[in-house]
Amino acid sequence: MLWQKPQTSSGRALGFRPPRLVLDPDLEWVLKRAFGPPTWAPTRPVSGQNLVNVALRLDVASRIAAQHSRELIEREMGPVPGHRLREQYVGTVARGALLDHALNQLVDRARASEIPCILLKYAALSRMGVLRVGARVASDIDVLVPHARARELQRILQENGYRESSLPESNHQLPALLDPNGVLIELHLHVPLVTLPQTRAFARADDLLEAGLTTPSGNALLPDPAIVAAHAIAHGLMQHARAPHMYSPLKAFADLADLESKRPGLLEQTGAYLATTFTATDLSSVRTLARALAKGDLDTAMKGEAGILLRHALASQLDRRYAIWLRLGSLARPKTRPARRGPTELIMALRAAWGWARSWSPTHRP
Repeated sequence: MLWQKPQTSSGRALGFRPPRLVLDPDLEWVLKRAFGPPTWAPTRPVSGQNLVNVALRLDVASRIAAQHSRELIEREMGPVPGHRLREQYVGTVARGALLDHALNQLVDRARASEIPCILLKYAALSRMGVLRVGARVASDIDVLVPHARARELQRILQENGYRESSLPESNHQLPALLDPNGVLIELHLHVPLVTLPQTRAFARADDLLEAGLTTPSGNALLPDPAIVAAHAIAHGLMQHARAPHMYSPLKAFADLADLESKRPGLLEQTGAYLATTFTATDLSSVRTLARALAKGDLDTAMKGEAGILLRHALASQLDRRYAIWLRLGSLARPKTRPARRGPTELIMALRAAWGWARSWSPTHRP
């Protein structure tokens, strides 16, 4: 079955309970340099190597290097840590070129068979022109296709050199493929946790096409920017909230910052597409935090409900015990799956959580 009505309750609170955290000079530097105004200058001593470790763990290292000159970075971090940040940036630029090539090949094959492809996540942000070159790390290409033709496109790709990966089918996408250059390709059947105002079902390609919520971009289609923003929120704060080894929540706020900078007021429009999955309080907190980070206002960012979100985003990547607690909690609280996991999946998830936790180096303790 390609698609089924999601089994989720309406407007469930995020309910994060992160540990207490004080922003030390290193965390302040990483957040200010990743999100805040470029005119900011540090007033407290920082540790260059720890800055790199924290930026890499939070997945904003390339973003920092893309937004600031090499001279500024090396002056504030030191030449060796600054070079490490630059290496991450160069690698992201190269990876972006490979991803863009993979995207073009994919949509060309879909277009040849007259199968609409609606771009999601990195692919959408890249085609929309909101990303600085090398600023966003991505590992795959995600597209949304009409569920009636999804398996047809999957077959066409396999007949043209795409091969199966180790990632299985889920209720929102087909088994992932690897393109001829090894880029991961994911064909989505619906957008998890994002709904249209007239329906409680997760948004499908047909829904977006019928509602006029797409625009052409070459051989592909772009969703309405508010849907891209809503998907970023849902993806970072709910879909993968309890799988911190898969996604840093700060990437969602980076995407929101880039979208909002090009389209002011966009965050207010996301509520229409998240009303059945997020509470009004949580959405308000997301907007408050996103705007505070963009202003470099860390005092506001650390207060109240917005502060809980920021502490969650930081601790999920920097606090081993909190990350393991989140990972174990995901085993009992699946959010986008139609059924609970079986014993084998539970054991594999536990092993993955333990292996991921052991891989951490003792770099930063919030």
